[in-house]
Amino acid sequence: MITISTGVDRRYEKMMIFTCMIVIVILAGCGSKSGDKAAGPATMKTEGKIYEQDFGSKFEYYRTNAVNKVTSRVAITLSAPEVVKERTDEEAKNSDTDYVKVFVKAENVGDGNSTDMAIRWSSFKAYDANGKEISTFSYTEGYLEDEFEPVELRPGGKNEGFMYIPILEGEIPAEIIYFDSTLKGAYTNQFVFKL
Repeated sequence: MITISTGVDRRYEKMMIFTCMIVIVILAGCGSKSGDKAAGPATMKTEGKIYEQDFGSKFEYYRTNAVNKVTSRVAITLSAPEVVKERTDEEAKNSDTDYVKVFVKAENVGDGNSTDMAIRWSSFKAYDANGKEISTFSYTEGYLEDEFEPVELRPGGKNEGFMYIPILEGEIPAEIIYFDSTLKGAYTNQFVFKL
């Protein structure tokens, strides 16, 4: 059996190859990750995203505050997570709260002063292995000497210290999630850290 190829068949074949290449390029672009750097600041009008993070890796808080319209860009690193029973010996006697203690480094990598709202213990929620929230409220007075204190940072300014994220006593956290907006709406970016 002899097959004769015509010019129409070759053109169709080339067109199909070209179309397949275009589809592959488009699909590859859709599957790419944006990484830990946003193209522009998050606002109440942008859609929030979820990022899987590793302890020790940097991520960015890059958001325009809804109230004061200040845009902050802060590189944040969390490391050395551990569950502790108290912040101080005095609290151990009176508390029904445990803490996820993490070391926080923050650096203003933006052009203007950063807001003190970029990262604080209330920016986090903790969950157990079943996905149940185990965060709790803890009233504390003042900051310990080595504790991370939320402050405004000048461009290039740095801040570091331990942060104590309150959880229900006796619970075992499986993950903590950092929310880049205290309102935690659909526009809030979430950075998930597995413990």
